Amino acid sequence: MCGIVGAYDLKGRRPFSPRVLEAMLAALTHRGPDDAAAYIRPGIALGTRRLALTDIAHGRQPMELDGRVVSVNGELFDHALERERLSKDGHRFRTTCDTEVWLHGWRAQGAEYLKRARGQFALALYTADDHHLVLARDRFGICPLFYAEVDGWLLWASEAKALLASGMISPALDPCAVDHVMTMMATSPGRAVFRGISALRPGHALHRSSAGASRTECFAEIEFAEQGHEVRPASPGELDRLVDELEALLTAAVRRRLRADAPVAAYLSGGVDSSLVCALAAQIGETPVTAFTIQLDGVGYDESPLALQTAAKLGVSPVRVPVTAERIMALFPAVVQAGEVPVLDHADTCMLALSAAAREQGFKAVLSGEGADEAFAGYPWHQLHAVPRGLGWGRTLLTAGLEGLMGGRRARLSPSPLVEGLAQTPLHRILARGRAHLYSDTFWDAFEGWAPAQDHG
Repeated sequence: MCGIVGAYDLKGRRPFSPRVLEAMLAALTHRGPDDAAAYIRPGIALGTRRLALTDIAHGRQPMELDGRVVSVNGELFDHALERERLSKDGHRFRTTCDTEVWLHGWRAQGAEYLKRARGQFALALYTADDHHLVLARDRFGICPLFYAEVDGWLLWASEAKALLASGMISPALDPCAVDHVMTMMATSPGRAVFRGISALRPGHALHRSSAGASRTECFAEIEFAEQGHEVRPASPGELDRLVDELEALLTAAVRRRLRADAPVAAYLSGGVDSSLVCALAAQIGETPVTAFTIQLDGVGYDESPLALQTAAKLGVSPVRVPVTAERIMALFPAVVQAGEVPVLDHADTCMLALSAAAREQGFKAVLSGEGADEAFAGYPWHQLHAVPRGLGWGRTLLTAGLEGLMGGRRARLSPSPLVEGLAQTPLHRILARGRAHLYSDTFWDAFEGWAPAQDHG
């Protein structure tokens, strides 16, 4: 995890204050404790806080090549293969860092290289000749990137707090964004919770040029099969083939993420996702895997006994991280500060505790099962959305009754087929009704006439 910041002059080539850039970088020290550097020229400023994982000695950012400068948060997982491929085409590399691969890949293909990139990233790439800037974010939106326009400048940063640290933006909540979190448990892809600040959407690139042209393009879109057109095994043999294909994909993904010049650990719960990742890492890795596990003390269901059994079976080294109710409460402010959104689940505090424990033992990167439940419909509400449909009127009456108990006159979700299956499952509708007990009339009035579904149109 690195942190990037920057400023691009929308009106010409004015100088940007080094002190302002320094303040923005200082707000992201926690993201990149290993190094800080900046590139400042008339009309442009880029800065990076680095967490060094590959070519630790020579991968300093921002990095420059042939009039292009790049600042990146994240990693290209296939950078070794890409370096080999580009070298065969005549490119000469000075480092073994994945950052330099971006510059050579861009020189070879321009913005089309974004479609080829396999990794998690948020980047700013500037071309001096035509004063052209590109901001881009990986297809899943793993790495965050926020931006704002103020006083003729386009500012960007890995976290909104760095934009606020510039002193050029007054901190104020966006009521619509807060309501979106309270309704759908997350912000919409293009929103931040602060007024005047936007989030670059996953799989999108924002272009700005000296001619004043501005465009945002989607370079990677996740495709889902239409209902009735899913790939379904027609026979046991076909099922075996699909399972083998999935195993090969997961194994390759874990292998890519284990390539680093710094040690990589793992998180391990009692679930299938993290257990599978740990199993593959133990099978692939050349050194024993260290796995960090939360041990809940009187707070919900403790999965650590099952996690420890899994660790023993896999031959990994478990590290228990005790978490009590008191520790959750103590960590909560830090979780809100780090996430920059209202926090609705204490699981985030557990993740922060795991991260702190991993860092204390010298690890800079970890493997986790995050995202598996979204990809494989593993959360309970995925099943809740489907199962009650067979109950007919019983489903309708049960849902309506619970909604009535939870809600009030204004606690509503506007019907929209665009978010059917996401925010308007029975569970999410019921939870959204709870807003009636949290919002004041003044807060309701702040977004009267707006509905969360509008962000998904």
